[in-house]
Amino acid sequence: VDEEIEIRLRQPADDLLGYLAAGCINGAPLTRARIHDISFNILAGGVDTTTALTSNVLLHLSRRPDHRQRLMDEPEVLPLAREEFVRYFSPIHGLARNAKQDVTVDGWEFAKGERVLLAYSSGNRDADVFEDPEHVKLDRSPNRHVGFGAGMHHCLGAFLARMMFESMLTEVLTRMPDYKVIEEQI
Repeated sequence: VDEEIEIRLRQPADDLLGYLAAGCINGAPLTRARIHDISFNILAGGVDTTTALTSNVLLHLSRRPDHRQRLMDEPEVLPLAREEFVRYFSPIHGLARNAKQDVTVDGWEFAKGERVLLAYSSGNRDADVFEDPEHVKLDRSPNRHVGFGAGMHHCLGAFLARMMFESMLTEVLTRMPDYKVIEEQI
């Protein structure tokens, strides 16, 4: 990452690192350390979460051959299934933040500075929001999951993660449609 940042600082390119190298916040150029931190966060965050999602889905499809077959027979269902998989196998279980001020939420009191956990994974299983939330429904729609966070905490790489996941799953189902997971070795 550091080598690529140095290259972009000398020769800006039309890519994310190029934009970061040429970027400014409040008129000041981004420091190498800030560019490194942003780049590493995107790289590391995307690899871990996309891998976790894909691994869980491959295991699920190994256990549910009817779901696997449907995705092979009806590839147009994959975008809906992808969102359902993100909901059900939330790759990010939660995100912690510090309370900015004293606040009461649903009777719970939080003092300024206390850590608060936003449990996305539990929100994705909320029966008030999702009908039959404990089951995977490949064509669930609408699907307003928070598997990539929400609002200002929405995942910067959500679009890329969706694209990577779909590509990986499509390739597995095309090239190895009869794969098996040997669960005793997991």
